[in-house]
Amino acid sequence: MLARYYMFIRSGWSVTEGTQDVFDSTRQAFLKSLPDVPEASHTQLKTKTFAELATQISPEGQI
Repeated sequence: MLARYYMFIRSGWSVTEGTQDVFDSTRQAFLKSLPDVPEASHTQLKTKTFAELATQISPEGQI
């Protein structure tokens, strides 16, 4: 959902450095809050761009 929201914001406005920082720190907080996630999935969630995640992640959270 965060990745899709990021893409929505980016489609209508420019993403400033400060806005990018907020999205990046929110992603980090989200990753820390996840229950046991397979290492491969965690790595993908951490390293893929928001654009990649927005198109590759299923509504159920599968990458």
